[in-house]
Parts: sequence; C-alpha cells; structure tokens
Amino acid sequence: MNHVFRQLWFGFLPLVIAVVSMLPVTVRSAGRPFEPYMVVVPEAELYQGTKRSPIRLTWGDVVTARPDDLYHDWLDVVVDDTGFQGPSSYSARGDARASMGTARSTDSGGEGFPGAVPHGQSARKQRILQANGAQFSRLVDLRRGYARRTAELTARLEELGDDIASLQTLIEQLYAAEKAIVFDSTVRYRSRTVVPMATATATPSEGEVVPEPLPAKIEYTYEDKIDPARARNQADRWQRERRDLERKLASRREKRRDTMIRKSATDSLLDFVTWRFSSYRLGSGILHDEPYVSIRGRAQLFDGKRLAAELDTDVVLPAARNRNDDQWLIVRFQGRSFDARRSDFLNRLGVESRLGRRVVWLSEKIADVTERNRLLQDRRDMLAAITISADYNSQLNYLRLTSQPFAPVYAGSRYYAPPACPTGAVEYISQARARSFVRECEDDIKDIEDEIGRNRRNLRAWKHELAGLKPRLENLRERMNMALSSLPGEAARTPATKR
Repeated sequence: MNHVFRQLWFGFLPLVIAVVSMLPVTVRSAGRPFEPYMVVVPEAELYQGTKRSPIRLTWGDVVTARPDDLYHDWLDVVVDDTGFQGPSSYSARGDARASMGTARSTDSGGEGFPGAVPHGQSARKQRILQANGAQFSRLVDLRRGYARRTAELTARLEELGDDIASLQTLIEQLYAAEKAIVFDSTVRYRSRTVVPMATATATPSEGEVVPEPLPAKIEYTYEDKIDPARARNQADRWQRERRDLERKLASRREKRRDTMIRKSATDSLLDFVTWRFSSYRLGSGILHDEPYVSIRGRAQLFDGKRLAAELDTDVVLPAARNRNDDQWLIVRFQGRSFDARRSDFLNRLGVESRLGRRVVWLSEKIADVTERNRLLQDRRDMLAAITISADYNSQLNYLRLTSQPFAPVYAGSRYYAPPACPTGAVEYISQARARSFVRECEDDIKDIEDEIGRNRRNLRAWKHELAGLKPRLENLRERMNMALSSLPGEAARTPATKR
C-alpha cells in the first residue's frame, strides 16, 4: 500500500508544482518578501514546474521575485502573460525559439506592437515561474559589484599613471645620455709639455759666468675624451633600450585609455541599472518603454508592412524591444506604435557606449599626444643647443672649448657622467668629428619636426571632432532624461518626414 501511495505521489508531484506556481502571489506561502531583481545574463531561462517557459527575459529586465521557499538558490519570479511572451504554449527551448522564427512579427498585438502592454497599464494576468537565482541580481548586490569594479579600475589607473611617469623619465634620461656621450666623442684633450733641446753642462763654480739658458721646445699631446667607437656602441645600446621603453610607454598609454573607457562604461552601466530599478514598480511586470534616439537620418518606422514615417538623426522617443525578434523595436510616435529596426536606434546605455566611449578616447588621446609633443619640443631645443655649440667651437680651430652644452648634472647623468678634464690639459672640438655629429643632429631635428607636424594635424582633427561630439552627447543626455519623465508621450523632438 505504501509503495502504491509513493508512486501516486511522485506521479502527481509535477502537476502539484505546476498548479502551485500558477496561484496568485497573495496565495503563496509566506516567505521572504518580493523585491525587484534584474536579469544579469543575456537571456534568463524560466520554468513552470519542469517545463521551460517561452517567456523571454533578457539582460536589463527588472522583475518582481524572491528566493524560493524550498530551493534558496532558485527564485520565484512574477511575470505576466503579455508583453514579452512568444507562443502561448509551453515547449522546450529549441522548439519555442524555432516557432518564433527570425522574421518581424506583425500578426499579434495591436497597431504593429506584438503582444505588448502599453506603459502604465497593469498586466492582465500574472503567474509565478521559477528561475535559477544566478541569472538575477538585486540592486544592492549590483552596486556592490560595480563599486568593487570601480575601485579596481581606479587603482589600475593610478598604477598605469606611475608607470607612465617613470618610463617618461627613463626615456628622457637615456636620450640625453645618448647625445652627451656622442658629443663628448668629438672632444679631445690637448696637453702642453716643455722639452729642453740639449743636455745642461755641469753646474758653474763660484766666480764663473752663468751661461745662457739652453733652448727648449714645446710639445703637444692629444687624447680623446672618450673613444669614438666606444661612445657610438654605448649610444646604440642606449638607443635600443630607449626604443623598447618607448614601445612600453605607448602600450601603457593605450592601456590607460582603455581603462578610462572601462571605468566610464562602468559608471554609465551603474547609472543605467539604477534608473531601471528606480523606474520599476513592484509587481507591475517588466518595464517596457525607455528613451531611444535615432542615430541615422531617415530612420524608418513601419505600420505592419507599410512605411509610415522617417525620422531625422537624434530624435528621442520612447520605445521597447520586440521580444519576438531582437532585431526590431516597438516605437511610440505620435500616440501610435510602430516597428523600427533596432540598428537605427540607441537607448541610454547604447548612447554612452558609443558616443561616451568616443569622447573618453578622444580626451585621453589628445592629452597623451599633447604631452608627447611637449617632450619632442624639449628634445628639439636640446639638439639645437648641442648643434650650435659643436658647430661654433669646431670653427675656432683648436681653441679651448669654453662652453659645454651639458651641465655637470644633467638629465642623463644617471647613465653617463662626462669625465673631468686632466690637469694641465684643455678641451677642444675636432672639426672632422663635429661635422658628422652636426649632420646627425640636424637629421634628428628634421625627424622630430616631422613627427610634431603629424601630431599637430591629428590634434586639430581630434579636437574638432570632440568639439562637436561633447555638446551632442550632453544634449542627448539632457533630452533623454527629460523623456523619462514624459513616458508615454510624444517624441522629445519631432521633425519627421511623413509619407
């Protein structure tokens, strides 16, 4: 008898679960209170008992839910039968998706708005389904996660900023040392020695006449301040090391720009998520309408298969995703609902992702290239001073070098400290070596000026783009915020070309 009872119980258990899940919220057993949850996966899977529900919840949807009384890692989710459902029958995931198809649907709902409930109206029928809790999150948990992410990105930005400053210092030290050691290879020491021409006789005795001083000659000896071959080899090693550091510097700057973009995106995402929760009313089903902006001229609106209107760029109006076809939107315009291609519009998060990302990138790139130009100008000024000194002193034809282009303590002294001049010797510049060095410096100055010119042209283009993009982004933000308070309603800007 007990065996038969167990068979009957387990046979009816799925039906019991299905019936209980269809009871109104007020009939369910008392447990944790219902509260808003957001879908945090591309598409959440909902179940009624053991069967997959065709109701589609995608990322960003906010629903009323609570932890299940028996399975705490699952949620009881309150949904309505309209607005985001495909076929009315329950089926496996693959069959449901296949029955929906990929074509734009126009045979359900009203006025080209398949199965949608107008914003502000309550759902006609609600039921409770089950879903894995890992697919949903509360606002407090999302805020905690975004706060951790923001802290990580801020710390990463500080690390990258320190690395960039350190690399810039090392690069400029190496560059100064390169030029200093090559300049010193043009310098020679000249020492003066007095050499008697004959051997002196014996010392005269008392009373003898002291002879005239013996004739003598002056000899000059020459020595390189630093061997030219050794100087060139060392300069080449430092140049290779400097170029490796410059590549690292460019990589660090790119990573800093990417990190700034990710931080900006995280802030925008938190704002969007907070708005989604604040716009949600507990137990009202999912939020349908939100502000969208047209991003192309002549964005088309369809009434069924008929082209009803075309919108200009940057028209803000309420819209909702078509949950039967991800490629289409349900757009509210002039009190009616129309179909529109999703690729022609962006919501608030899309605006921040596309335009906001570009604004951050342009701002950071302009700052990096401006700093690069400043360093290049410093190098050009240093090379100009070295060139003048080498060229002028080499023309003096063995005269003493009176002015050094490098101070005793200069930027590259960490790598190369010029040797001190020996006692009794003077420094002068070799004309032959100076000519080669001056030509090399002039070529470097030309390369630097070419790079500065390219950077300035890019800076003009980027600044021109940023000057137009920032006001547009601020205007869209303001208008989309205004549109939030007027849902449902007319477009915030309504110049459309009617057919």
